[in-house]
Amino acid sequence: KFLNSFGLLVNDIHNLHQKMAADTLKAKLLTKLATCPNDSLVPSQVKAANTLRRLLLKTVNYGEGNSALVIGPRGSGKTTVLSNVLQDVQKEAMQEYTIVQLNGLIHTNDKLALVEITRTLMKSEESSEVYVNMPFAQALNLILATLRSGDREDRSVLIILEEFDLFTHHHNQTLLYNLFDISQSKSVPVAVVGLTCRLDVIELLEKRVKSRFSHIQLFLFCEHSLQEYKESFRKMLTIDSSYDCSPKFNKYWNFEIEKLMTESKVNELLEQMYHHTKDWSLLKKFAKLLISCLGNNKEMIRVQDAVYASNLLFKDSKSSLLQGISMLQLTLIIAMKHLRDIQHDEPFNFEMVYQEFLKFAQRPNSISLCKKEVAKKAFENLEFIELVSSKESQSRSHLKEYQPVVLLVTDEQILETLDKYPNCPTEVVYWGKQSGLA
Repeated sequence: KFLNSFGLLVNDIHNLHQKMAADTLKAKLLTKLATCPNDSLVPSQVKAANTLRRLLLKTVNYGEGNSALVIGPRGSGKTTVLSNVLQDVQKEAMQEYTIVQLNGLIHTNDKLALVEITRTLMKSEESSEVYVNMPFAQALNLILATLRSGDREDRSVLIILEEFDLFTHHHNQTLLYNLFDISQSKSVPVAVVGLTCRLDVIELLEKRVKSRFSHIQLFLFCEHSLQEYKESFRKMLTIDSSYDCSPKFNKYWNFEIEKLMTESKVNELLEQMYHHTKDWSLLKKFAKLLISCLGNNKEMIRVQDAVYASNLLFKDSKSSLLQGISMLQLTLIIAMKHLRDIQHDEPFNFEMVYQEFLKFAQRPNSISLCKKEVAKKAFENLEFIELVSSKESQSRSHLKEYQPVVLLVTDEQILETLDKYPNCPTEVVYWGKQSGLA
């Protein structure tokens, strides 16, 4: 009896250690995805990262001011490249430097941007109030002059402008002009790096701003291969000795991840994501959802977790909306599906839809009939939630019931709804799965 109790205690302690290891690992992996480690770059991003690294190191170590733009579509890895470069600069810097981060979505005018610059450089909330009422150029020069005084003389400044294209809409582009101008002066070493998804961003700059810009443009596109895509996903989930877990657990975890990567369903999901969009941010979201499944006595990521995460990412909003409509509205949708088949995708109107609905409702063992006014109200609700759309603007020549409309739902979405709709009558399911030409 004592040995049995002791054995149970040992098992409880082992389970507790495993749970703690899983919770620690979950936090570490989520941090890894947030901080963009150096091994997260793919070959198509390395060239841009190396160029940007050299530029920033020249500013930090040798006092050379400069400016550059990192341009690419959303999800192409601009923030990842910048984060990797800043990590390398931190390791290789021989002088002190300060990073100022501005975002076009947050700092919507020069005053807000100036407050943030002052707060970062002067390390004081009160000092920002002194400079905020000055002309921007004068305030910026005074801030930088103060920065050069005392023991801060050699400190360089790295200014990051996220959503750079939004800064071009500021009044007279004063902020950009002064930042680019100061980056070319010898007063304080300043590097300005803009991140944008607008390929035509240079055309948005005024002539005087263009003349101060160094015209260094780094382009990033989603040019990676499927193999690189899968390899990046594997790196997101694997761990090394720095994760403060036991060597045995590390080995077990990596073995299970390698095993997961060989599963046909996981590879199918990754291929679907790759062909849908090569967006790196989507892949990171997928990895985060998988990692979030850990905990609550769950120590390993399984195939069903990948399927669940994929369903969350690619959840069809219209399919979800269809599952919440009334039975009458669903039958009207099916009637429109049949009309679309008969009409060969040509528009139809409410009268035609109601006649098609009557044909089904008058069948033996079918659903009960409803008044035309009730069906019309249900039809108008479908228009309101944008499952049906008017083909033409309403005019005097077209009464509401004769106005041409089109169905904005695919046959696949309707069939999926019929399979998942709660307590859907068999007759409705069978009618919905029939072709309108049958």
